[in-house]
Amino acid sequence: IEGKFHSLEAATMAEAEECLHRAFSLNADLPLAHQYYTSLEVDSGRAVKALGRLVRRGRSARGDAALFAGLGHALRYCGLLPLSFAAYQRATQIDPTVKAAGWTVFHMGRYSQLMDMGADSYLLSWKFWHAGDRGLALTVAKEEVETDSWGRAVGFLLRAQCHYMSGELDALRQTLYDSEALPIRDP
Repeated sequence: IEGKFHSLEAATMAEAEECLHRAFSLNADLPLAHQYYTSLEVDSGRAVKALGRLVRRGRSARGDAALFAGLGHALRYCGLLPLSFAAYQRATQIDPTVKAAGWTVFHMGRYSQLMDMGADSYLLSWKFWHAGDRGLALTVAKEEVETDSWGRAVGFLLRAQCHYMSGELDALRQTLYDSEALPIRDP
């Protein structure tokens, strides 16, 4: 799954899927394996399939925070934002350390909530942008780009964000054009 952010090669994704299937053959109830498999399925355009698997699994694992976090992820990709948010709330009730609802809150337009949720710098910069503090938004975004810790997949997104926030439309177009060469299957 780490390869999603760093290598992006189809072989890496296939290897990750094979490893997860192997884990399921040993123990079909591994919460962390289900969480990672959900990310893999969603990023491969199979969010509906992930959703079905998690709902079936949820019938017997009602106290599994990772399951509800995965469910929130799949529901978001299916466009079911209120249900996604509810699933993340349930995950947080079970395990207060789960902090995965940032993207759902972002897509719901609830930018002011991002700070309280411990959202990452990428989302926080958009929160500042939408709150009208464009200078702080750009500063936060540029600092995140400079850390260079996200890898290729998210790195292009961060650069595009900085170009957009700086009004550098030609650079933005080029970054988006260059990103088409990345083997990302994220819907």
